[in-house]
Parts: sequence; structure tokens; C-alpha cells
Amino acid sequence: MELAYRVLDISELDHVVALEQKLLAGLQIPEHDAMVMAWHAPWRRESLEHYLPKGWCFGAWRKTSGSEELAGYFLAQPLIFFRGYTQTLWVEHLAAADENVKLELIELARRYGRDKHLQSVLFADNQDLRAALTQSGGQKIGDSIIEFRTTKVRT
Repeated sequence: MELAYRVLDISELDHVVALEQKLLAGLQIPEHDAMVMAWHAPWRRESLEHYLPKGWCFGAWRKTSGSEELAGYFLAQPLIFFRGYTQTLWVEHLAAADENVKLELIELARRYGRDKHLQSVLFADNQDLRAALTQSGGQKIGDSIIEFRTTKVRT
């Protein structure tokens, strides 16, 4: 499967929502429960309106016959002077139906953090992502945060 990666912008908000609704439908939960989950999800409209214009969110696009389909993405923003680091990338949410796409997006966030000379990339830990984050070498640093160091820093 060949994927193309690019920074997401606000014009792609509907693609993100469509992917998340597809993933939510795959959970086979009652419609009411799915609606409540969507209200509190990191991909709700007001969250996307905050994250997408910042220029730190990436999407993985799969080319299909004449069009592109969003296969996965992550929402991120930099944190300045957090935990003693000058710059940290906070990945609020990462979603993809395919485990390999999740792994590739995690690696993309790590490389992007390193290329931008950030000292750490932090991921919000969740059950759907935990296996991929652990497999990629992330270190749990709290109840809900997994860290990847991108430069040599003192512990």
C-alpha cells in the first residue's frame, strides 16, 4: 500500500470526520453511544478547528482510482517550556484503521519532531494506540502519556 503524507489544513476537516465516523461505525456500538463518544472525541469539530490550522497535523493519504482517501492522521501542536524542555511536540490524537499506518504515523511524528529540533514527542496514551506506541519504543511517563525523546537530553 503506497501512502502519501502531508500537513493537514482546515479544508480537510470533513475528511478527518469521515474517517473517524467510519472507524466509529466499525466498533458496532449502539448509535446513541457513538453519538455521545463523538461529542467528547478529540476529533470533534471545535478541536479540529483548533489543531488543523496550526500546521503540525499530518495525514496519510491512499491513492485510489482517481482520488485520494485519508487512511490515517494525527493532531499535534508544539508545547514550549514543558517539563524543562525548550520544545516538545504534543500528539493529542492519532487514528488509522490499519496498524501499519499507525506505526508509520508514529514514526513520522518522531522524525518531524527531530527535524524541527524538538526535544521530545509526547503521545496521549489510549487503548487503541498503546500497542503501536510500545512497539515503536515509546516510554510511558505518566498515567496517560507516552514519550519519545528526539534528542539527547539528560534524565
